[in-house]
Amino acid sequence: MFKEMWLIEKYWSWVKRAVDWVISYWLPKPVIRELVWWIEVSIFSSDFKNNEKLGEKLGEKLGENQKLILSSIKDNPNITIPEMAKKLNISTTAIENNIAKLKSLWKLKRIGPDKWGYWEVVG
Repeated sequence: MFKEMWLIEKYWSWVKRAVDWVISYWLPKPVIRELVWWIEVSIFSSDFKNNEKLGEKLGEKLGENQKLILSSIKDNPNITIPEMAKKLNISTTAIENNIAKLKSLWKLKRIGPDKWGYWEVVG
């Protein structure tokens, strides 16, 4: 009997860690169902497009170059990194670093492949 109790505690410990992880990433609360022989945890993605103040909630503020990059992409979603670098008078490495930061903040995403794709400003 103690063997089964240890196993149950192990599973519930995992469920608690999963729920804490989901909440830490600002995702909707998961749905937990206890079934006969297992536990089902459903994790849902969040639509960050509708969350206008996401950056403020996370304590992130956009830098001047990041704002200019987003503005350039809104004007021309097909703009390339070298074109942005020339337009904003900063290096391509700085553009790439700022784009990586914007992607991590859910402000920007790439649709399609590098050569034929385009940029989309998310929020």
